[in-house]
Amino acid sequence: MHDKALRLPEYLKEVLVPTASGIAKLIAVWDGLQVETQLLLLHELRRTKVPAYLYERFRKVALQATNPFVRYLIARDCYFNDEASDEENIAKKRIESDSCPLVKYSQEEQKSMRFLGFEPNPVERFSKFFSLPHNARLARIRGLMGRGEQFSNLIKYYLENQEVQQEVDELEFYECLLEYLNTDTFSRVYRSGEPGRDGSVEYGKGCQLDSLWELVSLLPEWMSFVLIEKLPLQYGLSTGPTDEQIGSFTDAQVQTLLQREDVDLPELRKRLFFESEKLRSYAISKNFDLTFNDFDKVLSQPKEVRKYLLEDLALYADNLNVVFYAALFDLGRAFDIPCYSNLDFVEQHFNKKLQELDEGQQARQILDLRLYRLAKSIVPWEKDEYSEELDEHIEFLNNSIHSDNRWKTFMSFSKVWRANGYYLTKRLEKYLPRIEEVSEEDELDEECSSYAEEATSTVGREIADVPGNFTLAKELRDLRTMVLVGIGLLMVLIIAT
Repeated sequence: MHDKALRLPEYLKEVLVPTASGIAKLIAVWDGLQVETQLLLLHELRRTKVPAYLYERFRKVALQATNPFVRYLIARDCYFNDEASDEENIAKKRIESDSCPLVKYSQEEQKSMRFLGFEPNPVERFSKFFSLPHNARLARIRGLMGRGEQFSNLIKYYLENQEVQQEVDELEFYECLLEYLNTDTFSRVYRSGEPGRDGSVEYGKGCQLDSLWELVSLLPEWMSFVLIEKLPLQYGLSTGPTDEQIGSFTDAQVQTLLQREDVDLPELRKRLFFESEKLRSYAISKNFDLTFNDFDKVLSQPKEVRKYLLEDLALYADNLNVVFYAALFDLGRAFDIPCYSNLDFVEQHFNKKLQELDEGQQARQILDLRLYRLAKSIVPWEKDEYSEELDEHIEFLNNSIHSDNRWKTFMSFSKVWRANGYYLTKRLEKYLPRIEEVSEEDELDEECSSYAEEATSTVGREIADVPGNFTLAKELRDLRTMVLVGIGLLMVLIIAT
């Protein structure tokens, strides 16, 4: 029993005991219970091993419940064969004559696995399916366990058969589609996951999903959106819609696809960002990322194009590297880009991203931000702005300065800094600009812990062949001297003791 989970009253425990008296008590109390309590009892009763003949006593009473949904749950679980008893035949007739369509056609759910079949061209079965009353069709679809290829063939049969379209209107057909895609069974069968080891099984699963994605381009646009929203991106060996299929989608269909949280498609998003003014905002609003070279490409666009690209990044892209938001904010102030009249958008994205960074992202992106602000202090966007000079400890970056381009300077700083290796540059980070938005104490703690972790294992690391290594070489020699002195003192203490 799961009384705690179901929160049944303590005094109802005894009606779930799988004995003759337990069922008698359940029957005695049944009509006086609220619908919610009846539903809870039915849920728990399915977990209880009640002998069939005892359950039959309860079923006769429950099928007369005043609430149609309660009757439906009872009727759905009834199984009748050709050798049914008189009492079973009475129950079957009661179900088939019920005034509620949900109850009346509940037995059709058990026929779901048979109505599609595996024949290459099951035209006769499809024809019989569409000749059923609409509620009977919905019941059969509710009981389907996957069968994506067969269901896809059923949909194609309707789309290709004008006589069926005259008998079954568009709305009823659409409701069949909704029924299939929104059941718990569909979610369980087509849940995403790593492929199994049996290649033939996984191939078959992939074919099921591929056949369902094919329907997007065949259905009327307004019907296709539910498919795009509900179909998984991975099942078996299938990885969702192909590039060719997406290429056949309408703009509205592509918008729907791009708005899904679980859809990455990085290449498509990036292409649409640069090439499609209509779809750009949708492409960058979810799972969008830029490289430093991508942003440099944005800045190299003609003035009008660059303006729109920057505007959309500022408004819609909320999951970029923090360094891009810093650059967007500075660009907005420097060039008075129209949508930047309210820089709150960029600032909100910046602060939100800072809060969401995990430990690994924080170390990398904070370093990017510090190097960018170093470039900002050296190379202004406007020539008449004040500029600073590099600290003598990091003069090796001098050869990386682009006097007329702040972003290229930052890119060069980043490349040279990382080329020199973690150990060598970590000790020099104290000469980079501090980040006011990040707690200085936290930043120093992160520096110290990372430095301590790396120091002993990287003393002998070779210096990268990057201009300015004479400064770093001196730092390394000094450290080696300190290490040797420390070892010498330790040996003296050991001998002395």
